[in-house]
Amino acid sequence: MDYKFNEPKSAKCLVCSCVQSKERQILKVCNNKLKNIWEFYCDKKTHDKWSFTSASMEQVTQWDKTVNELFDLPPGHFAERKYVGGTWQKFERYY
Repeated sequence: MDYKFNEPKSAKCLVCSCVQSKERQILKVCNNKLKNIWEFYCDKKTHDKWSFTSASMEQVTQWDKTVNELFDLPPGHFAERKYVGGTWQKFERYY
């Protein structure tokens, strides 16, 4: 699957350490309007502020090609799924 995001492949995004270490899969994605950055999370209920690292958008799409389906997720919106390969449910975030 080709890289579909409008951001450069080298653009930085935030990734929870569970995803970065490949301990867990990407199940939640946020296009953070206030921080102007994409965020990729697992299904863990809580993360402390030290649980995040940066990665390039290209790296994230290489780890999980299905996140390319969210290339048009508007700023201020959030998407989640129950399992890899599941249907993304999209929501507007109020922040």
